[in-house]
Amino acid sequence: MNTVRLGILLTALLIASPGLRAQTDLPPSAREVLKHLEEELAEAQKKVEPAVKKAQEKTASELKKLQDHFCKEAKLDEAVAVRDQIRSLQASGDLTPLPGLPPAAREVLKSHDAEVAEIHKKAGADVGKWRDKTLAELKKQQDRYCKEAKLDEAVAIRDLIRLVKAGVTDALPDPGYVNNPATDIGKVFYFQVTGATMGGSIYGTGVFTTGSYLSMAAVHSGVLRVGEKGVVKVTILPGQVSYTASTQHGIPSFAYGGWGVSFKVERIYGFVAKAAEVKGGPGTPEKKP
Repeated sequence: MNTVRLGILLTALLIASPGLRAQTDLPPSAREVLKHLEEELAEAQKKVEPAVKKAQEKTASELKKLQDHFCKEAKLDEAVAVRDQIRSLQASGDLTPLPGLPPAAREVLKSHDAEVAEIHKKAGADVGKWRDKTLAELKKQQDRYCKEAKLDEAVAIRDLIRLVKAGVTDALPDPGYVNNPATDIGKVFYFQVTGATMGGSIYGTGVFTTGSYLSMAAVHSGVLRVGEKGVVKVTILPGQVSYTASTQHGIPSFAYGGWGVSFKVERIYGFVAKAAEVKGGPGTPEKKP
C-alpha cells in the first residue's frame, strides 16, 4: 500500500533541454506559457502534500482508537499489532499492513489508501486542465507566427506542442545501481524507472548508499508502486555515518555503516532539464567492503 506517492498526479509533463528545439529556439511568449504551467504544477504540489499529511494523521488517530479498543477488551496481540502499525506510519509513512494486523485495522488502511488516491485523482484532473489550457495557448501562438511568416518560431512551438501532448521527456534510462562518485554530491539526475521488488539490493531508509538498486529504492521510498513506470528525481548526497535497515512497501533494505556517498529518490514536478551522465548499470553494483 502506497500513501505518499506525491508525484503520481504530475506524470509525463517533462521537457528536456539538450538538443531540443523547444528549449533552444522557443519564442519568449511561449516560454512564458510554460513558466505559468510550471507555477501551476508547483502549486498543485503544495496543495497535495498537506492533504496527504492530514489524511495520514487521521488514519493514525483511527488506528489509535482501535488499539485502545482491543486493549480494553484484553486482546493484547491485536492491540500490539495495531500499535506497531501506528509506529511504522509515524516513523516512515509506510502503511503496508504488518503481519497479524486485525481485519478492522486493515479496513482503516484500505480507506486511507482510497482517500489518498482521490486526492491524487483530483489534482491530476486539475493538471490535465492546465495542460489543455497550455496547449490551446501554444496553438494560438503557433498559428500567429505562421500567419506572420515567422516559420522558425512556428515550428519550434509546433514541436513543443507535440512533446507536451506525448509526455515526452529526456530523462535518462534506469541506471540499475546508482554508483555516482563523491564529485557528484549535490547534483540532481532524472530517470525513467519502473518500480521493482527485486533485481538488486538497497542499503538505508529514505537516504540510501550508492551501490543501491534504483528501481527498488523508488518503491521502498513510496515513490513508485511495483510495476509502475515514472520519472524520478535522484539527488546525490554526502555520506552518512550509518544507514538504517527497514521493510517498506514489501521491500527490505539492509543496514550499513559509514559510507562516502548517498542518494535520495523523489517523484518530480514540472519541467526539468536533462542531467549529466550517471554512473552505474544493471550489472554493476558498487562493491561494499
